[in-house]
Amino acid sequence: MRKKAISSAAINALKNALTSIYWYKAELRSFIMHTISDPSILSKLNWNEYKRNIVSALIDFLARHQETHQNDLLKIMSEVVKITEFSHLRRLEDGTRCGVKP
Repeated sequence: MRKKAISSAAINALKNALTSIYWYKAELRSFIMHTISDPSILSKLNWNEYKRNIVSALIDFLARHQETHQNDLLKIMSEVVKITEFSHLRRLEDGTRCGVKP
């Protein structure tokens, strides 16, 4: 049975969420490494790029290959919606002004 593809709207929302939730590349990389089933995918990414470009490359790769990576996309989505605590953003300039409570 063929899986139904994840919508492009959901893919774009995931990109925006990951870019906003993880301000630093190291935190983003750690989250992805501990979430996807094949962490070797991380080696395909150019970590010298802007974070938005890294996220876009990763999610676009997974979305293009949903026949083998849809579970990873769903896992990332599932883990993102579980995040309810954003204290790691407090240390950023304007972190408390942007709604991150002390």
